[in-house]
Amino acid sequence: MNVNTLQEIITMQQRPNEEVGLILNAYEFASAAHKGQKRKSGAPYIVHPLATAERLAEMHIDSPTVAAALL
Repeated sequence: MNVNTLQEIITMQQRPNEEVGLILNAYEFASAAHKGQKRKSGAPYIVHPLATAERLAEMHIDSPTVAAALL
């Protein structure tokens, strides 16, 4: 699981560029904020927010909500 999958989903949905930018900026911010943090399982912290954002995007939820899931 990585940001490329999320980017593919939101790009295929033909979301406006500014919405794609909002989501990707939220990912970059969250990824940097949690850099080096691990879950109890040992997985990087960002895995869960990223999975949540992917599921919301697949459901065609609005872009600010997808971005909020990452944050």
